[in-house]
Amino acid sequence: MNVARDSVANFAGDFVGNEVVCVVRFGKQKARGKALLETAELIFRSEDGALRLKLAFGDLKSASAADGELRLETAEGPAIFQLGANAAKWCEKILHPKTRLEKLGIKANAAVSVVGDFAADFLGELRSVTKNVNVGGDNRGKAGPGAGADAEWIFFSAASSKDLSQVAKLAKSLKGAAALWVVYPKGQKQITENDVLAAGRKCGLKDIKVVGFSPTHTALKFVIPVENR
Repeated sequence: MNVARDSVANFAGDFVGNEVVCVVRFGKQKARGKALLETAELIFRSEDGALRLKLAFGDLKSASAADGELRLETAEGPAIFQLGANAAKWCEKILHPKTRLEKLGIKANAAVSVVGDFAADFLGELRSVTKNVNVGGDNRGKAGPGAGADAEWIFFSAASSKDLSQVAKLAKSLKGAAALWVVYPKGQKQITENDVLAAGRKCGLKDIKVVGFSPTHTALKFVIPVENR
């Protein structure tokens, strides 16, 4: 159990996706702050920085929701999040988390193109649901000729903002409802969410979703705006 004295909270109505401003009770502490529901953990940091929680789903003794509160039993005692109507939804996600491919929207037999340096476990996950996986470009994230052509899904790994120069080339290969996922490291100065958003928007793409790709990486989804397809 990784519980840093930092986090969690009471629902104040500020809810966006898997991030919420709320109030949490943890032992004798009570604080308002921001809670983030990741792929395999719930992270909280109070507004004053005095309380932090990082609760891995696998380390929880139990999770339950009632009367607008999410109750997580940890080795150090209960952490109670006041989430309102979202308490039950978060509880379900904690008890029955989606797989990475489910979150990314990959269906059986989908045409997928992978550009850049991705871990073998992700490539294995892709190949377990579709044989139509094209690994293009090099491990430095440089897209080769025709990279992403005719793919329903393009996954591009960007380690720094310099790599984002490849987004324009990949954007041109998108057709119809095809999507580009840009995967980048979390909490790094050499590449930020704003850098990724700017790169996609500069090419005329629309950002529609963000997910926790792994404990160390985030993925942003871009598509061609409906009116331009």
